[in-house]
Amino acid sequence: MISFSVIIPAYNEEALLAETIAEIRRGMDDLLPIAGEIIVVDNNSVDRTPKIATNAGARVVFEPINQISRARNSGAREAKGKYFFFVDADTVVPFPLLKKSLSLMIAGEIGAGGSTLRFDSKLPEGSLDHFLPIFGTGFPVLFVWQPGALSFVEGKPLSP
Repeated sequence: MISFSVIIPAYNEEALLAETIAEIRRGMDDLLPIAGEIIVVDNNSVDRTPKIATNAGARVVFEPINQISRARNSGAREAKGKYFFFVDADTVVPFPLLKKSLSLMIAGEIGAGGSTLRFDSKLPEGSLDHFLPIFGTGFPVLFVWQPGALSFVEGKPLSP
């Protein structure tokens, strides 16, 4: 029985998708016997995104309208798990974060959450690097939403 679903909306994400899926898969292997699935929602890609996802062992779902919320919802409709993890296609989720989040949801201690952003290298000069600390901490407080690189929720799959 599948307990959790990792849903990855993807539009032309061939550059980093394989690494994202591989890291999630490593974390999932350590969670056994708790079973999970990876669903990549191809959001009308014109590159090799669907093929890379399939080759990496993910199930691919197609969403023809380019909109991240539609892609996430299409993945949720296809999900078999009780717990959903929505992960951006260019985001590497550290295994301890996946494990801790899932453990807290299974224990009933939390129903949803998200993660702030951390980059593995300095952004180029002139980028939004001065803005990111505000994005990670200020936006959820000011606008009552969490950055979407990783969010998770306990729920039931959406009806078709």
